[in-house]
Amino acid sequence: MDEERIVLVLAKTSDLKSKIINCIHKTSNADNEANQTDSMESEAKPDAEIEEDDNEEETESLLGIKDALESLEAQLTSLQ
Repeated sequence: MDEERIVLVLAKTSDLKSKIINCIHKTSNADNEANQTDSMESEAKPDAEIEEDDNEEETESLLGIKDALESLEAQLTSLQ
C-alpha cells in the first residue's frame, strides 16, 4: 500500500474512532441519567433495567470497536 493510501485510511480510521467515542459518551450519559432516575424513584421499573443492560452491552461493544480502531491506527502509522 502506498503512503497516500495509508494516509487516507488512517484519516478515515481516526474519523470512525471519533464517532465511536461520541457514541460511547452518549450511552454513558444515558446510563448516568437512568441511574439518577432510578435513585429518585422508590421502585425500579423492569423496562428501565432492560434499557440499562442494553446500554451497557452497547457501550462494551463500542469500546471493543474503539480498541480495534486504535490498533489499526497503530499498524497504519508503523506502515507510513
